[in-house]
Amino acid sequence: MKLYILDNGWMECDENWIVCLNSYKTKTNREATSRWIKIPVYCVLIDTGNEKILFDTGQNPNEYDRSIRCPYYYREEQLLINQLKSLHLEPTDIDKVILSHFHDDHCGNMDIFKSAEFYIAQDEYDYVKEALDNHQKPKGAYKYAHLNIEKIHLVKEDIKIHDHIQLINLPGHSKGLLGMIVHLEKEGTLLFPSDAVDTHLNYGPPAMPQYSQYNLEKYYESIEKVRNLQERLNAKIIFSHDIEQFMTLKKAPDYYE
Repeated sequence: MKLYILDNGWMECDENWIVCLNSYKTKTNREATSRWIKIPVYCVLIDTGNEKILFDTGQNPNEYDRSIRCPYYYREEQLLINQLKSLHLEPTDIDKVILSHFHDDHCGNMDIFKSAEFYIAQDEYDYVKEALDNHQKPKGAYKYAHLNIEKIHLVKEDIKIHDHIQLINLPGHSKGLLGMIVHLEKEGTLLFPSDAVDTHLNYGPPAMPQYSQYNLEKYYESIEKVRNLQERLNAKIIFSHDIEQFMTLKKAPDYYE
């Protein structure tokens, strides 16, 4: 089994969006300034030998509406379609797509995978559908097109989708969020919590919140679930938006096995 990190470009933002009040003025430090940081956007491709599984579909530059607060940048080769081509793959070669959640930097290219089976948290799907049906504008760039999936598995409980791949529910950042655990022969266990844990600064300890979450209590509970899983499985956590860690990771066409 091979696992590829597909580099899909990067976003930039005030660090306080990622770690709430990581920098702020005080009586004794009135000159404090926030940091403008770079955060990676990526997808994960797993080739089991029998099927190809994609975790998240990255950012689509044509469907992005946070260009002032959190601009998105990419080189042509970082577009998901070109990352797949670098591995001699087309969207039709992907058998399963796991969407961690429906925020645009994680589901931006989902429409190109016409023949794949999709996995999404039941709570996330229901929340987005209800919000759109009632003409609400919840956090996240949600669209009806995200719900028009022919083959879909709505995940309620933690499940295995392969002998070595498990999906875990980690709500809080969004109403429903799926993380992924992958057991590799040489690398060991990798745990991808998606935006349940953006960076090592969020992870702590102590855990530090993002600027906003759907539910702060569940956000903290999910971080502790990740921490317990890491300890029990001796897993390496791959954070979703940690540029320092991302720079150390192997990128496609290199792989973990």
